[in-house]
Amino acid sequence: MIGVVDPTASLGRLERILLRVSKQHGIRPFIAAVTGISVLLSVAISTLLMVVTRAPVEELLIAIAISVAVPGVVAPAAASLLGRLLLALDEASVELHHLARVDGLTGVLNRRAFATEASSVVELVGDRRLLVAMIDVDDFKGVNDIHGHATGDLVLVELARRLDEAVGAHGRVGRFGGDEFVAVVATIGPDFGAMEARLAAACDLDHVVPGVTASLGVHTSAMPIDLSEAMSRADEALYREKRNRRSKADGAIEDQLVVGSAK
Repeated sequence: MIGVVDPTASLGRLERILLRVSKQHGIRPFIAAVTGISVLLSVAISTLLMVVTRAPVEELLIAIAISVAVPGVVAPAAASLLGRLLLALDEASVELHHLARVDGLTGVLNRRAFATEASSVVELVGDRRLLVAMIDVDDFKGVNDIHGHATGDLVLVELARRLDEAVGAHGRVGRFGGDEFVAVVATIGPDFGAMEARLAAACDLDHVVPGVTASLGVHTSAMPIDLSEAMSRADEALYREKRNRRSKADGAIEDQLVVGSAK
């Protein structure tokens, strides 16, 4: 059975081809192609009509000449406008796709895009293991209150940059809102310590605002991996780390009070 040609689909494919050529070689090939197609279609339609109506040869030649001249003059200007419009729409589409995937402030993946990208990292694991890390800034409200929201934003941007640099090509970083980030990375066993150390180093933000740090909770999983479960375990590890830090801080304060009382 002979398939029916869908003219809309054919035009769509042609448009994509011409758009790809324009992006690679500039607008001129697009103009030339559209002009050529317009002239050919005009000549074909005019010739068919003249043949069907059995017009004299002289009229046929005149019709062909007009069919070449009119689109030959009009089509380049129309094609130039159309080509630039298509390129602008394509750029806007790419930009919108990018904005839909990334967090507007930090540039790392947003929560929705992270779910998809993290799944692709899981597929890379194979004989590796998956390291999942939950990260948030310690007393981020205090940072904003003391230093201002612009400085708080700078802290988040720098933390995101350092985390993304730490995980490299085999990992992904996402912002889940506020000062909370998550990272996943596929790594082999001996590299666990090194990767965790890089992530911990990324959490030292003293160079941005003296004394500011971020806490890190890490969980590792082997195949088969339930990503949501791994993230939940990493989140539990994060809050254990925060409790330990608070306990140490409270202990240090009590020691100072005891020493002060003794004096």
